[in-house]
Amino acid sequence: MKKIIKNAYILDMVGEKPNIQKNDILIKDNIIEKIESEIDENEAEEKINAKNMLVMPGLINTHTHLAMSIFRGYKDDRKLMDWLENAIFPVEDKLEPDDIYWNSYLSCLEMIKSGTTTCNDMYFGMNKVIEAIEQVGLRAVVAWCMTDDSIRDKPECTRKYAQKYNIPGSRIKIFTSPHAPYSCNPDTIKLCVDLAKELNTGLHIHLSETMDEEKTIYDRYDKRGTEYLKDLGVFDVPVVLAHGIYISDSDIEILKNIKGGISHNPISNCKLSSGICDVVKLRKNGINVGLRNRRNWQYNNT
Repeated sequence: MKKIIKNAYILDMVGEKPNIQKNDILIKDNIIEKIESEIDENEAEEKINAKNMLVMPGLINTHTHLAMSIFRGYKDDRKLMDWLENAIFPVEDKLEPDDIYWNSYLSCLEMIKSGTTTCNDMYFGMNKVIEAIEQVGLRAVVAWCMTDDSIRDKPECTRKYAQKYNIPGSRIKIFTSPHAPYSCNPDTIKLCVDLAKELNTGLHIHLSETMDEEKTIYDRYDKRGTEYLKDLGVFDVPVVLAHGIYISDSDIEILKNIKGGISHNPISNCKLSSGICDVVKLRKNGINVGLRNRRNWQYNNT
């Protein structure tokens, strides 16, 4: 089936500066066939009049926990660890599979409303998250989030779903995901790195979200979080690092060479008074920085 989008302003995102032109778009079987100033309406069965509208590539939400949408606004005005341990973890224990599905479904709908077509999600019960993503039609990278206390069957689930989804043409890709340096000992992180290498995929992890986190890692291992991850081989695979607020100059020298980058989470960072990521400094040093979409702002860090 063919459809035509008429009278649209098109942002192509090609080159160093955005380019906006008024054109028509012809789509065949969900693939753009051509973009021209005037396309005959008779070439398509369906017509969309996009007068005074902008057509642009879909936004990518680089760090999500979709199933936590139901907790939005719950127990505000707390620091990260207090919020997690005394507010979120207790209610998460009560989540049923259907809760995870419908909460994720809600987040997917909110992303679509904001123009977001792809997300990078880590949580538990990811089979239900994947069901919601498939039902809505988004693209996604998903991962079973692992901590020292919650590994169980997650490596096997990751293998099983990677075999199914990490194939050409799939809208979903499976990553591995150790939760964070402070919640994962070296064995847990190495397990996730080895699994990523085995499956030829990437890794998604929180890093340097609070000053307390950095202090905890230094007290345990006599090194900063970034160095801790480097020594465990995390940067041997493609990686998304969520938050990256307390990044030092020595950290930057390490991060310059990774394949991947940092997901900047301004709303959740403000919600929990975690700090401000120095995006300008990171970009000046050639480090890729993605963004958590503001509309899907719920803080999810489990």
